[in-house]
Amino acid sequence: MVPGEESRESSPAYSPGQRAPLSPLSSPGTMRIAKPMLLVMTPIGVAWGLLEAWRFHWWLAVLMAALLGIISLFTWLTVRRIRAER
Repeated sequence: MVPGEESRESSPAYSPGQRAPLSPLSSPGTMRIAKPMLLVMTPIGVAWGLLEAWRFHWWLAVLMAALLGIISLFTWLTVRRIRAER
C-alpha cells in the first residue's frame, strides 16, 4: 500500500464545484472583513510611508513616488492588455 493512501480512502469525495466543509475552528465570517481592510489600509499605509519619507529626506519621497508611479503604470498596462485579449 502506498503511504498516504489510507487518508485518501477515508476522506469523502467532493465534486470539483463543491467545497469541503469548514473546520470547526474557523467561522464563515472571518474572511469577509479582510478584503475591505486591505483596500482601505494599503493606500493609507502608502501615503503614510511617503509622508515619513518626506520628513526623513525629501528626495527619498520623490524616489518612492516615482517607483509607485512606475509600478502603477505597469499594472495598468498589464490589466489593459488582458482586457484587450478577452
